[in-house]
Amino acid sequence: MIVGGGFGGTSVARRLGRRTEVILISDRNYLLFSPMLAEVAAADLDPRHILAPLRQICPHARIVIGTVTGVDASRRMVTVRSPVDGSVTIWNGDALVLAAGSESATFGVPGVTEHSLPFKTIQHALAIRTRLLRLLEAATVTPDPTLTSVAIVGAGYSGAELAASLADFLDRAFKKYYWSAPTPSVTLMARRASGVRSPPTASPRQAALPAARGRELRHKTATDPFPWSVPPIDFRTKSGTAG
Repeated sequence: MIVGGGFGGTSVARRLGRRTEVILISDRNYLLFSPMLAEVAAADLDPRHILAPLRQICPHARIVIGTVTGVDASRRMVTVRSPVDGSVTIWNGDALVLAAGSESATFGVPGVTEHSLPFKTIQHALAIRTRLLRLLEAATVTPDPTLTSVAIVGAGYSGAELAASLADFLDRAFKKYYWSAPTPSVTLMARRASGVRSPPTASPRQAALPAARGRELRHKTATDPFPWSVPPIDFRTKSGTAG
């Protein structure tokens, strides 16, 4: 049994192939290619281009869609709740692989959960795009610069890529359709003064990619822990605070 239909879970299922019976349990029936999620948020890619059906990429596995609500390791049992009617089923196996992924960390920053937009799923990417378009529409009626100011907290690969993609998206939309609104800006907030962080496995070329793309991103840095809190304003920056 494999819990999780992400890169880890599907890789294990594909490697096992026909050699054994595989049960793949996931809360969604597709694999999300998350490295290109920013391109969906910026309208550079159609959502379906970064989604792959689990039954297509794992043809020899039995796919079970639902939410895992319990694991009994001693009895080798997994409890799964159906997304359709809420009914519960129990699955048994000889081995268990837990590859359920992780949750986005807020680091205890007040207001993040209530007043910011997460960036983890395809639904999140579409929500960000929709929110920005609505803000641009509002800014053509009320020329408030905070309506076209975007703050992204976190300068890892996801944050840097999202900042660069949204900078392009807002610039194109502003010049072609929303020229009467205040000029959009994107602020990438990092924990350290070194700016955009790259993982240890990144090559020098990959580490330099955000800068090489020529994005004009303003960096706000802060010491650990974050000294700011998030006011009840979505996706705006004002006086150095992120929203």
